[in-house]
Amino acid sequence: MGCFPKCEKFRRKRKRNRAISELIQRLRDNDSTLTDIDISCWKVTDRQLRNISRALATNDYLERLDVQSNQITDKGVESLSEALTYNKSLRELWLGRNRITERGIDALALSLCRNAGLERLALEKIGPQAVAISHCFGRNRFLERLYLGQNDMGDEGIAQLCG
Repeated sequence: MGCFPKCEKFRRKRKRNRAISELIQRLRDNDSTLTDIDISCWKVTDRQLRNISRALATNDYLERLDVQSNQITDKGVESLSEALTYNKSLRELWLGRNRITERGIDALALSLCRNAGLERLALEKIGPQAVAISHCFGRNRFLERLYLGQNDMGDEGIAQLCG
């Protein structure tokens, strides 16, 4: 499986931005060797995720995207959610440890109702609003695993997930 750089961290902003631009171009070019992207802890912004999302919408090969522990907010998740309604190749999405509120989770849940491929979704350590992902249950037949660790959802949230 092709990976864009696995667990490689760039300390310099210029190098990191150049690497993200290269990644976006490879996604746009529909590079069949690019199947796994791990850019966790890269300080990815909403703007960068929006550009990644635009390229992802028409990409046929990317299977795994890890954007955990970045600077992503609802704006970035909304862009990504729109791309997910079109993308059919992505199987795993790791979004945890970002600044996502219920608004972003709602957008993601709505896109998952129309997504025909995502099997694993990680929303770890984003807060009790993670329970809002339950809105897609029943309509998404593909989601097999949902990672919600370190979210203080309480008994009410757990009941909503299981409901």
